Amino acid sequence: MQPTTRKSASSESLAFVRRLCASEHSALPKHEVLRHALAAAISQKLWKPGAKLPTETELARVTPYSLGTVQRALRALVEDGYIQRRRGYGTYVPDRRGQLSDPWHCRFLSDDGESYLPVFTVPLERSVTHRHGPWSAPLKQGADEVIQIDRRMEINDEFVVYSKFYVLATRMPAFRDAALDGLSGANLKLLIVRAMGRPLTALKQRLRQAPFPDAICQLIGVKRRTIGLLVEATAYAGADTPAYYQELYIPPTQRRLYIESRVPG
Repeated sequence: MQPTTRKSASSESLAFVRRLCASEHSALPKHEVLRHALAAAISQKLWKPGAKLPTETELARVTPYSLGTVQRALRALVEDGYIQRRRGYGTYVPDRRGQLSDPWHCRFLSDDGESYLPVFTVPLERSVTHRHGPWSAPLKQGADEVIQIDRRMEINDEFVVYSKFYVLATRMPAFRDAALDGLSGANLKLLIVRAMGRPLTALKQRLRQAPFPDAICQLIGVKRRTIGLLVEATAYAGADTPAYYQELYIPPTQRRLYIESRVPG
């Protein structure tokens, strides 16, 4: 029965990838469309940690793309950390999930109404930019570079929150060089506190309902154009020095989110 189960899971994953590729009508290059489809399948655990992906030839056979396009997409996924390739073994999904210690903004109450559900984080992507955006005013960006770290936050294996974390590159240069896998389960706020050498003194959080971008919907496994809770959090050290800015995309859930007005100890 085991081989049949693996074959069935692989067939389901490939069918999902084909559907996503067929529904994508953007101006993205073909290898990017395939890359996003494969990443979404991995994020939704259609290929679980440790699972082997089909060969390049198989992917080219079951998708509308050439072998060269498949190879470019897989190389990009290796660089992003979604997959690993080992000679003699093939292409597989690494287990990069780690439990977050002492979460600050993803405190969902468990059934007892007092304890919090466990949070497991999976780092997805890191980028460095001079570009300005919603993070610029909270961080007082100016001409500084900003480091953005995107992570999936899996809440008790029940649902997934998408996190976008921003910090000035001059304030946290280690985030630029740290291995992305090393940030799995890491509390980024505590790392910043240690690097700055002073505690966080204030925390501002804004909440609103918002439609989620399609790419985020795919990565957290919800329907396109899902409307959920967007949390925008800014933490400060000292009187008015911004330490970080974070966006959390929380899908509809029956779980209660615990919000504190003070900085957690």
